[in-house]
Amino acid sequence: MAGPTGRAPRGTRALVTTIMEALDGIPEVSRKSAFRHASATVRDKLIVQSERAKAAARRASGAPGAKRAAAAAAIARASRRR
Repeated sequence: MAGPTGRAPRGTRALVTTIMEALDGIPEVSRKSAFRHASATVRDKLIVQSERAKAAARRASGAPGAKRAAAAAAIARASRRR
């Protein structure tokens, strides 16, 4: 399977390092399955977070920057709930 083309987003190297360190603590026979499950879980949480941010932006007033602020606040609230 080929990797993505182009430059990786900022912070990718740190994320990969952290994931690899976490996988070192999992038995070899379960690593692939654990990684798939974790990836799917993270993807689902990011999708929910994005949908909440979009909904908050739609509810925001028309003032300049209000939609962006509402979306950022919704993401921050979701991050604190963890």
